Amino acid sequence: MLAAVGLVAVLLILSSRGPGIAQAQTAPSPVSGRVVQGTAGAALPQGLQVVLLTIDNAAGQIIERTSAAVDGEGRFSFGAPPAGPGLTYQLAANLPGNYAPSLDLTDLSDWSDVEIKVYESTTSLEVLRVTSYVLLVPVVAPDARSIGVLAVANLLNSSDRVLQVDLAKPDLTGLDLVRFTLPEGYMDLAVESDLPAGNTMEIPTGFAITNPVPPGEYNILMTYGLLYEGGTVTLPLRLPFGADVVRVMLADGKGTVRAEGFGAAESVILNDTQYTAVEGRNFQRGASFEVTLEGLPQPSFWERGVQFFEGRMYILITIWVAAAVMLGLLVYAYVASRRRPALAVACADAGSAEALMAERKRIVDEIAALDDDHAADKVSDADYAAKREELSAKALHLPSSQATGADSAGTR
Repeated sequence: MLAAVGLVAVLLILSSRGPGIAQAQTAPSPVSGRVVQGTAGAALPQGLQVVLLTIDNAAGQIIERTSAAVDGEGRFSFGAPPAGPGLTYQLAANLPGNYAPSLDLTDLSDWSDVEIKVYESTTSLEVLRVTSYVLLVPVVAPDARSIGVLAVANLLNSSDRVLQVDLAKPDLTGLDLVRFTLPEGYMDLAVESDLPAGNTMEIPTGFAITNPVPPGEYNILMTYGLLYEGGTVTLPLRLPFGADVVRVMLADGKGTVRAEGFGAAESVILNDTQYTAVEGRNFQRGASFEVTLEGLPQPSFWERGVQFFEGRMYILITIWVAAAVMLGLLVYAYVASRRRPALAVACADAGSAEALMAERKRIVDEIAALDDDHAADKVSDADYAAKREELSAKALHLPSSQATGADSAGTR
């Protein structure tokens, strides 16, 4: 996704550039020129110097650094820098502060009358205005429910002073910086520009840059990704510097674009790709509005299944299922533990009934044998009467099987 966004970004920047400058001369020659003051009514700084840098692009390092003083009229001169394949040459004025205007000699055909323009500085953001702001959504990935966003802001400093942020200010906030709004939840932010070197700082509403902004117009390019739920994405847009033109473009067939105060959607072609675009004009400083992308594509049934098994929800539901199984096992164990004593009593009851019947049969058989012995005169009348009375008493005192079952049930 980021590769696609980056490709579109490169194409967009290349398409916005004018004809190329003449190629550098074949061999280095002496360098001379002058430094001029670009701020009306201001004089050149005292003790100003110009530095000539010879850079080995293959090694990525400066191989020679030469400095020259500037005379009262701002003139300077250098001998011919070293020649060699892959070398480039730059001039820079060593102004105080964090802004040093520079000039790339590689693209110049005449090194005998080079001009470097310097400016006084200002910390007022009032000198800035956005001439054009393009918000491009070239990539929509329904399987990941994400979009890739490319925004290009053309920032104009219409004054004759270079804007420089006072980074030493103790109460410095994002309101003191060149800032841009991003939607909540953005990811993989990348910022590029053709401004002099500076830093990018993330702030609660998006990001800000500390780059100096000399007079003139510059491109600031930002790319980021954003996840979406459902089929709608809302992109807040705040314009602290206003904007002459704001255009929002969504890849054709990926949904619709809506923004309050913008014109009707139209179809446009950029680098052989068709987009649905809306446009608004003449926004005042501090303007704020929302851009809504609707009808974004949703993942297919198969893609949703893949997301389910790859996402956190799969883990959560797995845990829920495991918990339900464990709960079922615990309930089963509890019920089984309650049933086991009842089964044990029932088994004991069955064993007691069988023993009772055996004991009763034994006594009856003993009484019958006693009767036979008395009839055969084997037992005297007195012994017979006493023994029979004893056996009959035992038989009478044995509990019945019904009584035993009832007692067991009561115990359960």
